[in-house]
Parts: sequence; C-alpha cells; structure tokens
Amino acid sequence: ATMSQLPSHYREALEAKYVVGQSVRQMAAAWSISEKAVESQLTRARKAFRATFLAIARNVTLEPGW
Repeated sequence: ATMSQLPSHYREALEAKYVVGQSVRQMAAAWSISEKAVESQLTRARKAFRATFLAIARNVTLEPGW
C-alpha cells in the first residue's frame, strides 16, 4: 500500500535497490546519472516511504484482538 502511494521515481529507486538488489553503481549506470544522485534519490525515497507509511498507519484501525 505504501509503495503504491509514492511518486514513480521514488518507487522505482526503492524497487531497484531493495527488491531487485541493484547496487548504487548499477542504478547510476542504468539511469545515466551519478552515484551521488542515486544516493540522494534513495535518501529522499526512504524519507517519503517513511512519511507515507506513518500516514497510512495512523488511518488504520485494528479490530480488538489483533
């Protein structure tokens, strides 16, 4: 749910790094950007993920016993 709420460029960065397992170097080469730019993108994507996750979690009401 959290990933679907992120902008596509953040979602793609997180998926490449944590689902596919690409290195920062591989991501930089594939996207024709610097490794530093990839690291910055990942930092912003993780921050957005965290904020989105917390916003979703605040809106979830668990049933008693969960």
